Amino acid sequence: MSVSDRVAQVAAVVESLEREMELLCVTGVEDRLQDRVRPTLELLRNAGIKIWMLTGDKLETATCIAKSSRLVSRTQGLHVFKAVVTRTDAHLELNTFRKKQDCALVISGDSLEVSSTY
Repeated sequence: MSVSDRVAQVAAVVESLEREMELLCVTGVEDRLQDRVRPTLELLRNAGIKIWMLTGDKLETATCIAKSSRLVSRTQGLHVFKAVVTRTDAHLELNTFRKKQDCALVISGDSLEVSSTY
């Protein structure tokens, strides 16, 4: 069986199973920011103070939090640092970031560790 046949067969099985389903429960979690966090972060950023956010969240979640908390401005770009494991990869990614103007950095702990050793 080829890969494309397998993909088609899996899609057909999923299609047959996901019919006439009824949701029994839907959950969502939202951690709200404390009062005055947004204006405080804006004030610090506008004063030229560099702010780091350290989180155990996924990069996508961290990016959303940075935007919603106004850790980064609405007009500021975001550079999501690619995963790096070698010195060369780290240098290439750092040089790409350096060329950007007014851009916040989103980086995983592993990539930060590799990049900070060079």
